[in-house]
Amino acid sequence: MIRPGFCLLEGLWEGFNLGTRRNHSYLKLIFLLFIFLLGFSLSLHKISNWDIWWHLRAGEYIWEKGLIPREDIFSFTAEGRKWIDHTWLFQAVSWKIYSVAGLAGLIISKALLVGTTFVLLMLVCLRRGSHKTAALLATGFALFILRPRLFIRPHIFTLLFLALHLLILESSTKRRIWLALLPLLMVIWVNVHGGFVAGFIVLFCHLAGFTSHLGFLKFKGEAWSREELQSFYILVAATLATIAATLLNPYTYEILAFPFRLIGQKTYMENIFEWMPLWRLKGFYLFWIFLFLTLTAVFFSWRNLQPSDILQLLVFVILAFLAQRHIELFVIIATPILARHITLDLKKALSDKTLLWGVEMRPLGHLINLAAILLLVFAGIWVIFPRRSAFGLGVRSRLYPEKAADFIKQARITGRMYNEYEWGGYLIWRFFPQRKVFMDGRTVVYGEDLYQDWTKISEGRKHWQETLDKYGVNFLIINYQKDRPASFWEEERWVPIYWDDYTLVAIRDAPENRSLIEKYDARLTSPTIFPRNLSRDNVQTIITKLEEKTIQDPECAVAHILLGRILRRQGNLEAAIREYYRAIEIESRTGGPYYVTGAAYYFLAAAHYLQGYTQAAIEDCLSAIKFMPTNCDTYNRLGTLYQNLGETEKAQKMFEQAALCYFRRGLIQLGLGETEEAKKWLEQAAVLAPENEAIRAKLREMDAD
Repeated sequence: MIRPGFCLLEGLWEGFNLGTRRNHSYLKLIFLLFIFLLGFSLSLHKISNWDIWWHLRAGEYIWEKGLIPREDIFSFTAEGRKWIDHTWLFQAVSWKIYSVAGLAGLIISKALLVGTTFVLLMLVCLRRGSHKTAALLATGFALFILRPRLFIRPHIFTLLFLALHLLILESSTKRRIWLALLPLLMVIWVNVHGGFVAGFIVLFCHLAGFTSHLGFLKFKGEAWSREELQSFYILVAATLATIAATLLNPYTYEILAFPFRLIGQKTYMENIFEWMPLWRLKGFYLFWIFLFLTLTAVFFSWRNLQPSDILQLLVFVILAFLAQRHIELFVIIATPILARHITLDLKKALSDKTLLWGVEMRPLGHLINLAAILLLVFAGIWVIFPRRSAFGLGVRSRLYPEKAADFIKQARITGRMYNEYEWGGYLIWRFFPQRKVFMDGRTVVYGEDLYQDWTKISEGRKHWQETLDKYGVNFLIINYQKDRPASFWEEERWVPIYWDDYTLVAIRDAPENRSLIEKYDARLTSPTIFPRNLSRDNVQTIITKLEEKTIQDPECAVAHILLGRILRRQGNLEAAIREYYRAIEIESRTGGPYYVTGAAYYFLAAAHYLQGYTQAAIEDCLSAIKFMPTNCDTYNRLGTLYQNLGETEKAQKMFEQAALCYFRRGLIQLGLGETEEAKKWLEQAAVLAPENEAIRAKLREMDAD
């Protein structure tokens, strides 16, 4: 039916609101149930974070000893240093869940918590007058932004409590008694995670917003109502009571300073990913879209922007820019604001009756609601399907040094160990109290001095050996795939005795370790020094040892790659290609490190080229780049292949990409103090891109020095 003055868009808006109050309640419940199931599903993924392991071990310690740690117990480097364990309650609860239901119980509990958090967030949106569909889409978008951070970590509780804080404050506009819950909530929050400071910020923003409202009334000459004054006094009292509640923790006032101890410590800001400022990082596209949508929605209905919203947006966006780990706080805060202002903007747009005539289609509103749900469902499938090996219960395979830890136990290696920073938590889980780690994720416990010593060793900087001697380290358990100077692997005081696809165990070449070295010596096959072994006379011995390795560890893809390399050197191309394909098959099945798959394709390209299959070699190189986009040699090889086919333009593009890659590698080595090695990379870059002034300038600068 056509009616003058009634546009299609206005009918669509009314269609959204079609039905009785009872129908609205059902739709609200359906949306809330849907967002819960979506949050539950997207966070039901295997354990892949580093810190959960030391959290569990700390929880076990708390239950067994009946004590909350006050000094470091997990490392030999910081042993006895003060430890404010601000997440002790999370650890105690996590250990109890684990002891009853295992890792699966932890994952399911976390998924339930995430689902509940986003239900609460959507309720905040609805309480603020947002349309149900706008609230659903805004909350769903927030969920997809935060999905990569939904680990079993204490910050999960901060997201929950922050959403609860917002809901309580919103509910208190009608019933002020809700504010009494804030101090009770803070007693739990302050013992679970240092993110409790976010609750303070929200409270202060609301208090400041209320104060500005009263001030504006005074400015206009209007009297304050009794109800407004009562609300103000109650909010002040609730804020003071909430601050006082933070003292109810094992460390009392000391915990208030804890969240700020990392701020301003340059070493952490520059090296730890989650503390890096946002402008230094690439990606985060969903966040930028979310920020743009929020600012745009607010812009078109700015007259309805509340003072507290302005302050919250400003404070939390600054926090997000200062450290990317605060993005999640901004998203939680901004979601209700986004949903509310989208609702206001649409109401304003759809009520404009100067638009062209339209057709009344009220049922279309139901189709829009269904489309919103289907959109989020398909987005969830799009996220889960390519990463399906990561979803489910259990532990992500080939992420932790499990097999290396097994070897250390089986070989009964003693003495102090040096370990990767990110593996510290897992090694605490495997070895405490029999062995203690060099370092783990508790950065505040270690301090900048110890972290700098760890970095010196990790990057093979000057005097790294002396630093190991200072701490009396007897063996190393490291990720050999990390970018380190060649001199690091040429050091003969450390003997490789175990390796797999990414882990290397090396022991000090000392008399007390002689029996272990004789039994497990892996210098002939170690991936770190393998290229220099290819020219040795005992090639058959190396082949035999690699074949034994593939039998002992059939899932070790690198062993097949090394075996393929040495077989190719002997001219046995068919056998080499079989080994490369075997490595690719292992990696595709186990979801192993991408760089291993990339390496397999890289060497497969060389074998196919030697067989005369240039097009197959090109496809192999393209696959290698897909899995290993920062490998300079792959671009160089691909450029040569295109050049051989006469495809000059494609070849030039690949050579330029290779030159840029070599240039970056040179700068990295220069930063590590490896001048000679840096110069080799830069000279390679200059050969491929002789007209690049930046490369030439850097070489001239090095020659001048």
